[in-house]
Amino acid sequence: MKKRKTALGLMMMLATAAAAVGCNEATPDANGSVMTYKDASGNVVSYTAKELLGSYQEAGASAATEFDKVYEVLVRKYYQQPGQAADLKRLTNEADYDVANDQTRARKNADSNGTTYEAEFESILESNNVKNIDQLKQYHLYEREKAQFEQDYNDTHRDAMRDGSDNGLTSDDLLFSADPDYGRENKGFIKEEIPYHIRHILVKVSAASGDYTQGKLSEPTDNAAGEATKLATTIMRLAGAATTSDSTHEAGTYAANSRETFGAIASAASDDSGSAKDFGEIGLVTARSGEGIGFVNEFRLGTFAFESLYNQANNTAFAQANKATITPGLEKDSDQVDVNQKLDDGDITINQFFQDKGIGTIPYGAAVAMLKAAKITTDNNGAPVNDGNREAFYPRNILFNKYFNKHNVCVITPNEIAYNTPGASEALIASEEGELSATYQALPGFANDTTAALPGIGSNVLTDKDGHIVLAVRAGTSSYQGVHFIIVQRSGLDLYGNGTDTQDADTPTLSQYYTLGKVPFESGYPTDSNGDPMVTYINFNKQQNADWSSRKTKLLDLVKSYNKSLNTYIFQDLIKSGNITFSDESMEKRIQVYSDTKRQSDFDDNFTTWKEAWKTYAEQIQVQEESRGLTFDWASQGGEFRGNATDKGRMLSEVCAIGYSAHSGADWEQGGRCYYVK
Repeated sequence: MKKRKTALGLMMMLATAAAAVGCNEATPDANGSVMTYKDASGNVVSYTAKELLGSYQEAGASAATEFDKVYEVLVRKYYQQPGQAADLKRLTNEADYDVANDQTRARKNADSNGTTYEAEFESILESNNVKNIDQLKQYHLYEREKAQFEQDYNDTHRDAMRDGSDNGLTSDDLLFSADPDYGRENKGFIKEEIPYHIRHILVKVSAASGDYTQGKLSEPTDNAAGEATKLATTIMRLAGAATTSDSTHEAGTYAANSRETFGAIASAASDDSGSAKDFGEIGLVTARSGEGIGFVNEFRLGTFAFESLYNQANNTAFAQANKATITPGLEKDSDQVDVNQKLDDGDITINQFFQDKGIGTIPYGAAVAMLKAAKITTDNNGAPVNDGNREAFYPRNILFNKYFNKHNVCVITPNEIAYNTPGASEALIASEEGELSATYQALPGFANDTTAALPGIGSNVLTDKDGHIVLAVRAGTSSYQGVHFIIVQRSGLDLYGNGTDTQDADTPTLSQYYTLGKVPFESGYPTDSNGDPMVTYINFNKQQNADWSSRKTKLLDLVKSYNKSLNTYIFQDLIKSGNITFSDESMEKRIQVYSDTKRQSDFDDNFTTWKEAWKTYAEQIQVQEESRGLTFDWASQGGEFRGNATDKGRMLSEVCAIGYSAHSGADWEQGGRCYYVK
């Protein structure tokens, strides 16, 4: 197998190439220029070797500096041409405004820090690597010029940057194709990032993040809904069931509600106030950069694991060709495979871990039981259990830890649990999956046939009113802990939005769903067979032009910024299309070698971060499963029975929830599963 050049080797080649051609040895054309640039309007700008490389070679700077210098001169001189006078005037005014802002910031910092304006302004100069106010203005001017230059390029090529080609996702004629001189190809935003349009409902909980077996939920004693009630009723609302805990409900005779949409439930019930006002929308989740990169592993990687490893609906040619981008065992490229990364130095790879672990399940009956048990804190006589100081024994917390406190992505099944079934067998008590219930199976939320998507589950799983599979996962950060209910509004692996390789005229393709630079009713915005605007990311749940324009800008920014090496692709395209020409071949070669180096280095950095995120997530689930599998070995305590209900390793049996109201018998006696000595 042929190995790619390493980044170090490429840098050595680049250094050799740079040394071979000095500034005075560059080969100019008849007009003294070594490079020319032609813009989209046909205007031609020429550049001399001194302009391009003078300050670079005088400073003896790095390869990156040479590329940046050439790029900077390309941009700066372009805006000095007569045809760009209006743009240059505007950009100069904006740079003056930036300097004024820096001066204002220096004054405010001086007041708040008890320092001087001069000291604070000097700090701003240093942070921008300039020495005086004139250089600061030039710094801001170039930043403005570069942004405008790239924006103009993006406006011309934005669809290709999104799709990876001028002719759509099905074309192999990639605009930013792989090139032996310039390095890795750019497949485009959709194929490189696999954007997912996600919605969620968050139910916050009090349970600590690292407590896998004895997390605790709050539940007020008044009529307000506590965490346990909210967790239960959210699932029941998604299923289209009644949410009362009376005897009719216990018997399973449901008065089916007028079914609510996912968005309506999110708006009313989600503890994420930001997304609740947008009917659960949190925007886009992408693979390794851009939007969604900051989401917790359980949320982002859990969704990716479901989509790439478990959801068998993703079996189209497009999905199969691209799902490796979001799979934990992805390959770096055709000849740099990194799928053998071991988990915790064991014998199993990260990919195998997620494959073998399988998808988790939450029985719907656990929600029914949680609602019934939400406020129980004493026995039938009103007496506290275990001296009243052990919340871990509250039925709601036993049920939460067994069925909901799972950091691996789960689906919800129409199964009942031991708590729903008086006199349940020991097998059902020990089970986390429960047993299929015809009553629950008849609920509207389980009416959609999901067996083709998840054949290993054996029954339909919970879907929202529109048929999206509902995922559930326990997750949190330093600012919150909770359970997320997630739907994928539009999968990044579904090219045509209908789970097939066939286009539907009334369903937007991924390219149409992420349409760029257009809003509804503008020419070029996708329309259906009736000529009406399609529902895309731009107008989903949005009716106002201001909202459409905001999303248009956001999406354009994502597409133009997702690849840190994008300027090398711009240079490659300008050179290969003839818009940039060199009379000095050695300069062109150095740019090529730097591009190859930069792309590979950025990819390696992204891949390492990506791999480590999967490894961290896998290790978290491994710790969770080990914790949940531990039982407290009473015999090892020398017969002293010092079991403590706060021991992290002890998962309390569902028996303790079932027998809580009349806590008697062997399970509650010394040494029993529910015994505690203060």
